[in-house]
Amino acid sequence: MASFICERISVCCEGTPAKPVSFIWHKKEYRIVAVKSSWHDWGFARSAPKKDWRSRRHRNYFLVQTEGGKVFEIYLDRANPSKPRWILHKLVSG
Repeated sequence: MASFICERISVCCEGTPAKPVSFIWHKKEYRIVAVKSSWHDWGFARSAPKKDWRSRRHRNYFLVQTEGGKVFEIYLDRANPSKPRWILHKLVSG
């Protein structure tokens, strides 16, 4: 059963386009052994007053498996191009 987390994390990436290889959550490093899938979210938040391009989400999601066998869903929120931020969305299994 998935656990909703939604907390900021620090992510280390490699390559072009950037692929996450590890992240830090609660002062613990999680090394990523596999990116199981990835996708983009350009949808609208339910609370968006207008449905135009300025209120769209700009997120890159990754379903990742760590060395310990845990599977997490993380995303890069690019809504503010000058301050992109990584979010640990949920623990999927483990």
